[in-house]
Amino acid sequence: MAVDWSRGDISHRLSVFMLDPSSLSVRGQAKGVVASGELSLDYYSDTRASADISIIAKVGEQPWDGTAAMRLVRTTYDYTGILDESPLGTFFVKPDENAVSWSDYGDMRTWTFQLVSILYGIKTQVLTRPLVLGKGSKALSTVKSRFKSPIGRTPFVDGNAKDYGFSSAVEYDAGTSELSVLMDILDKAGDRLSVNELGTPTVKRYTAPSKLGATFTVDSADPRTLLVGPVDGGVARQAVPERVIVSSTGTYKDEQKTFYADAKAKSGHWSTHAVRGYTLDDYRNVSDMEPFTQAQAQKLANQYLKEQQDNIEESLAHSLLYRPLKDGDVEKLTHGGETRRWLISSADLDLSSWIWRLQLKGGWS
Repeated sequence: MAVDWSRGDISHRLSVFMLDPSSLSVRGQAKGVVASGELSLDYYSDTRASADISIIAKVGEQPWDGTAAMRLVRTTYDYTGILDESPLGTFFVKPDENAVSWSDYGDMRTWTFQLVSILYGIKTQVLTRPLVLGKGSKALSTVKSRFKSPIGRTPFVDGNAKDYGFSSAVEYDAGTSELSVLMDILDKAGDRLSVNELGTPTVKRYTAPSKLGATFTVDSADPRTLLVGPVDGGVARQAVPERVIVSSTGTYKDEQKTFYADAKAKSGHWSTHAVRGYTLDDYRNVSDMEPFTQAQAQKLANQYLKEQQDNIEESLAHSLLYRPLKDGDVEKLTHGGETRRWLISSADLDLSSWIWRLQLKGGWS
């Protein structure tokens, strides 16, 4: 039975399970989990999620063995018992000297852990030598192969993921993070890398947020609304540039060459220097441009400028009573007489109050 998240008589409880860091199989459940901390989702972060939790144990006891990954699980219940149980996310303890700390009160010690997503463990792994992908190399097979070795994980590749064949050889320098390599390859293919609540990396076709349907709806005027005020907004068009400059370096008629092109807003447009008093530029270095011509560079500059002028993403923020959210969710919000769709660009869940703080982008009808 689906949970009515607007009910005022439901409660939530956090549990933490210790996992084998390689297989992510469950080793056991942590005791003394504190009803506080924070879970964060970030659509634009390369690692997508993070968390902070605390565990209380007697001084001298070790609630974490120094290797285990952790899975945060949410249990929802009422006076009748458990209504729903589901993982919130699967994490590593951050590889940082300040990621694990403790504080004593009497004979009890409160341990605090900074947690990072499974993708963070790919970000910290780097190429030991230059990686060259030859002309004709396929994006998805390359990504699957690198996940298997040297990363040692198995991703979920959605059936709608797009593939891509490199039109020329591409080289990644030694020291580049594996995550950066994977994201660059998938970006060229038109795919997006994320991670699910069980810690499995996921590859799906990228869809512009403005084209996504709503995941859930909220009406600020509904007496049973999940929205917790106030609603805060901004003026996003301030970030739209007057001019986009494109550069791309490659081989043209057997010679190394760089093409440059720029596109500028029409006279009188609100983004122009004459109106603003200054020029806001957006410089883009495009790799692997196909076809590699001056005309293509100009086409891209025109395209990028038009996209930014026509698809202005507004900003909005509000809080929300707990309901399940995941990376890439879209909220359909009715507020102030308007109904519009908003990408959840970031969401921070207070694990004591179980209230989300949402940062939204979009405003699409």
